Amino acid sequence: MKMTSLTIFKKEIKDIIRDRKTLLYMILFPIFLMPIIFFASSIVMKTQIKKEAEKEIRIALINTNKTHEQEVVKLKKLFTDEKQYSIVENIDSDNIEQLINSDSINIALEFEEKFSEKIINGNSKALITLSYKAKGLKLNIKKTKTIIDLYSDSILNERLIAMNINKNQLSPIEIIENDIISQKESFGQYAGGILSYFLIIFCLTGAMYPGIDLGAGEKERGTLETLLVSPASHLQILLGKFFAIFTFSILSGLLSIAGLFASLYIFPDLPKDILSVVSSILEIKTVVLMILLFIPTAAMFSAIILTLSIYSKTYKEAQSIMSPLIFVCLIPAMLSMIPSFELNTTNALIPIFNITLGAKDVLAGTITNLLFLEIFLSSFLFAILSLLICKHAFKSETVIFRS
Repeated sequence: MKMTSLTIFKKEIKDIIRDRKTLLYMILFPIFLMPIIFFASSIVMKTQIKKEAEKEIRIALINTNKTHEQEVVKLKKLFTDEKQYSIVENIDSDNIEQLINSDSINIALEFEEKFSEKIINGNSKALITLSYKAKGLKLNIKKTKTIIDLYSDSILNERLIAMNINKNQLSPIEIIENDIISQKESFGQYAGGILSYFLIIFCLTGAMYPGIDLGAGEKERGTLETLLVSPASHLQILLGKFFAIFTFSILSGLLSIAGLFASLYIFPDLPKDILSVVSSILEIKTVVLMILLFIPTAAMFSAIILTLSIYSKTYKEAQSIMSPLIFVCLIPAMLSMIPSFELNTTNALIPIFNITLGAKDVLAGTITNLLFLEIFLSSFLFAILSLLICKHAFKSETVIFRS
């Protein structure tokens, strides 16, 4: 039985390798996609940040004529000291929205009528209305607020000096924050969610293309009937096909990891502290645990896809069935990336969801042996269950020869 299944396995592997389209999706795509995504997103982010930082900001100061000039001259100076800002005055407050929408100005600061009176008296807060359109200006809005805060602090300091009050008297308590989470744990939790998400995608797509071809594809070509009339049993044929699909599912996932970490090391602008954290994460133990996490999941994907492929009448029908499967598998993966979710004995039993949570803890170095064993065994049981369903479907002629 083992030799017969092995022969079928080799035959299916050869058939898959001959298909250049399948090889493209399962081997070249995972290797090169991750570096391309990494480099492209980094370049786009740096370009946008640089563009926003160098963009001329036309800021309108409104109602300055209704206030004493000396009360806002300091604020004007703070803005003019920044080369990025260009002061625009003599604008009617009724035209603020129109001017911002037309890009004639980017930001408007509208001083209330009693602004100078409130600043001088110091009995109530003087109001400045900050108007803007946040799109493409987030960094500059933050910078503008910082400048206004500096202006407000200078006024407060003048008042305290005039009243002979030490500023420290206003803040008797100072909080010194000490986050004891290690850099490895913090980076591991973040990277684990992203890495496991991509691993699920590539393990799924790595199983999908050969799975469709070895089921619905063979039914269309009429080669499945040839296999069924051979001396090999249905179980031997099933196992040969299953392990061929499983092999490429795992291979696709491993190649995606290799592509990701290769892009991290060859990326020239990556900070050295991040590289050191990545190096500490890439221990043999961590890599082995990650592979062990995804082996039963890849097996489950392979069995489910083979079942759906055998059920499908045509290659096209199999493709249409696989599309919803992708979303069903990605929903728990996306939910597990929410920071409030933490791995426990309950969610360690939920397929896919447990894998992404487990991957986060593995890379962070915080996973316990008990929880890891629970994830592995539960995922393994789901894989066995999927394979048994696949076996039942493969034995049914009404399923195989569905018309």
